[in-house]
Amino acid sequence: MKKLMIYSFALFMLGASVTSCSKYEEGPNFALSSKKSRLVGEWKLVKLSENGTDADLTNYSSTASIKDDGSYKMNVTYTTFGIPISFDSDGKWEFNDDKTQVLFTETGESTSTNLIILKLASKELKLKEVDGSDVIISSYEPQ
Repeated sequence: MKKLMIYSFALFMLGASVTSCSKYEEGPNFALSSKKSRLVGEWKLVKLSENGTDADLTNYSSTASIKDDGSYKMNVTYTTFGIPISFDSDGKWEFNDDKTQVLFTETGESTSTNLIILKLASKELKLKEVDGSDVIISSYEPQ
């Protein structure tokens, strides 16, 4: 009987931890890998919205390489009047204290871009940037 009570309690605690509130608005509720290991990787932009309106990404692409050592590289390419324009940036990244935001500091800049993490999963990264009255939400998938 004592073993049954211990097993029941252990299952209750496991269930409570799995269904507990996620740190991120859109999840995941439970992950075996660390937040850092889920963020590190090669990402491509698949959706972008500003103030609730989806952007047309037909002539636009963005990729990010987020490294384990705290560095990142980003490439943005877009086409205007049939002319492709591309630019690269790099710098350092870090989580804020409670890991609800990721801060990107471009090389040569003294201020960071703070992005709120909405979802941090191995197959999806969703970030929110608040710039004055504008809210920009970007969704990424692994490359």
